[in-house]
Amino acid sequence: MNSTSTRARLLPAREAYDYEDLRACLADPGLADAGFAVALLGAPLLAVPVGGVRRGGYASFGHVVDALQARALLGTVPGFPALRVRWSPYRDTCHTVEWGEPAPQWWEGDEVFGRFFGYSDAAIAEFLRQRSPPPSAATADELPSRPRSSRPGQTPLPSIAYEHHREIHMTGNEPPQQGISLAPQATRQETGDAAFALYQALDEAGLGEIRPVLDHERDVPKIKLHGIDADAANRLGRLVRKGMDEDYVLAEELRCALLAHDLDRFPEPQVCGTKIALGQVSIRTAERLACILGATPGPELDESPDWPESSAVLDKLNAALKATGVGVFVDMWLHSYCRRCEGDSAIELGSIKVDVARRFLKALQSAARP
Repeated sequence: MNSTSTRARLLPAREAYDYEDLRACLADPGLADAGFAVALLGAPLLAVPVGGVRRGGYASFGHVVDALQARALLGTVPGFPALRVRWSPYRDTCHTVEWGEPAPQWWEGDEVFGRFFGYSDAAIAEFLRQRSPPPSAATADELPSRPRSSRPGQTPLPSIAYEHHREIHMTGNEPPQQGISLAPQATRQETGDAAFALYQALDEAGLGEIRPVLDHERDVPKIKLHGIDADAANRLGRLVRKGMDEDYVLAEELRCALLAHDLDRFPEPQVCGTKIALGQVSIRTAERLACILGATPGPELDESPDWPESSAVLDKLNAALKATGVGVFVDMWLHSYCRRCEGDSAIELGSIKVDVARRFLKALQSAARP
């Protein structure tokens, strides 16, 4: 059987901790034997396939990455058609993996849920009997309590709308809570898939203890990292920097290429996220850079160039960058001379994307040196 990580795998059904309980509830106990124990980081949970009177099923998971892993695993074996993940918008409610036909609507009775999940008549009757309070103790305003899992040796109580005994659950059909606006399903799904992809990458890098968790902030799905101690944080930092090695090398090569053209007053290129920051240069440095890239030298600039001269240098540098195939520095703009602060005119080159930085480096390396 395939697995999505070294920790996630399918095991024989009998290894599930809830195997005996669920098997005793089913009208066809053989379906439990045909199921699989989904083993993630905790106790293996039984996933029972559809068949006979059992039209659908689901399993609940506290973390969305676990639900996505379970869906991927169950997709490799027969008996689990139409697999889908339902992301819970509530922090105290589990995410679910469903298969088979859509579950009944939340307002349906427990008998309907019991038959949909393929429970036996005896199990459904026992559940209803245990759930109903004695007439003397019940009032019109009281709600029946949630069923408890059975003690060893007793017939287990089949949880009808809550198929598995796992703390807090959600069928996926409950009415939304008042005051909560759900984000679009596509956005939640894309966020969940991204969390799963991040978890896979972390797991492959030996950081499987860091678990991306799907969360919500003002109804907008977010991904938070859970389980980061000092050691994991340090290893993650080293991994990120290692992945950025090529960017740091590129910034250093740019610095060396600029120095080779005697542009010693050019700011040292810096890695800034996914870009290379070039900073601010004087009008004279910008003029020299344009000429290095092939522009025709102009007249000698004044010590403090005014607006027309500075603007002309900006245009010349833009044209030279385009002519050499480097492209446009989209963040480039002109600081004009300021009488109030007595600051000289300058050109802000801004930050450029890595692919633009590579073309800039190639143009500098190809240009004639002094």
